[in-house]
Amino acid sequence: MIMELHKSELLQLFKERNITASKTLGQNFLMDTNFLNYIVREGNLNPQDNVLEIGSGPGILTHLLAKQCKLVWAVEIDRRLSEISQQVYGNIPNIHFIRNNILDKSRENINPEIIDIITEKCGQEGVGGALKVISNLPYKTAVPIIIGLLESTLPIEMMLLMLQREIVQRLNARTGDSNYSYVSIICQYLAEIKTLKAVPPDVFWPKPEVYSSFIRITPSRRFSRQFLTPPQTDYYLLKRFLKLI
Repeated sequence: MIMELHKSELLQLFKERNITASKTLGQNFLMDTNFLNYIVREGNLNPQDNVLEIGSGPGILTHLLAKQCKLVWAVEIDRRLSEISQQVYGNIPNIHFIRNNILDKSRENINPEIIDIITEKCGQEGVGGALKVISNLPYKTAVPIIIGLLESTLPIEMMLLMLQREIVQRLNARTGDSNYSYVSIICQYLAEIKTLKAVPPDVFWPKPEVYSSFIRITPSRRFSRQFLTPPQTDYYLLKRFLKLI
């Protein structure tokens, strides 16, 4: 039997298991039902779509996504939260739980084990359709995750991401803006970025000390994935140059 976790049930479950949000992992759980439903609507999901959710936590958003799409890969590094989500939603056949770090040991690239899992599963099950990344990203590692995803071989059509407002300002910054940086140049080179909604702290538990923004990132179609793979050098020469200035 599938139980839908609402805020009161989840907090009670946390209390019973003596679970608190990890500051080290930057955990703030999106609890607002209206906003969760808004995210799903913005995903414009259809029965052929596949979703990668990073930082899936206790699975509140995960199961809503699974109702609308073909397959959800739910990636969560925290064992406690992964156990809760698998206990509550483990019998939903189109959710594949992955307890691992989305980043590799360098903390700059997407974990190749996760790429292999997604690629292999697609091959085994004939999973077609778009791959969309829909996530409330851990804010501390959001930038390397975004760049890593854009550089990866995963066939990502779109990303819908919850991010700290200051990170979004860096992503969107233009020449002359004090927020303009390496991150601005790289992300705008690889994708189109659009801010969809400002998000107040009170839709999360615990409330973060920062405001958030919900954005859409659409990978550029100007070049193929091979362009981003060594020994193709133009992009990596650009990255090296930017890191030097």
